[in-house]
Amino acid sequence: MSRKAQLTPEFVNGIVAPYVTDEGKISLIRNASSLNTNHTTMLVGRHQQIAAKTLLVWGEDDPWQPVEDGERLAAEIPDATLVRVKNASHWIPQDAPDEWLDSVQRFLSL
Repeated sequence: MSRKAQLTPEFVNGIVAPYVTDEGKISLIRNASSLNTNHTTMLVGRHQQIAAKTLLVWGEDDPWQPVEDGERLAAEIPDATLVRVKNASHWIPQDAPDEWLDSVQRFLSL
């Protein structure tokens, strides 16, 4: 069974539910507008200044943020750890809960 099969109708409906009302549709439009990356792109030059240990857990099948983005961040952020999760998309805790939890627990025990 593919991990993606864990994206049950209940899960998908839970993601969609806040946006089905008129107020929710306006909220969705505002959220989509905020995806403009200008405010985060300007921070790229400062990644090298991040002093905290950083964990990046990335789904290899993420359709919105490809794993190459995670690889780039891991290269730019000192002391970053990238964990690539096969057969997982953007919602790793849903797609691969065991791998996500193992990664976080290992990272926190460092």
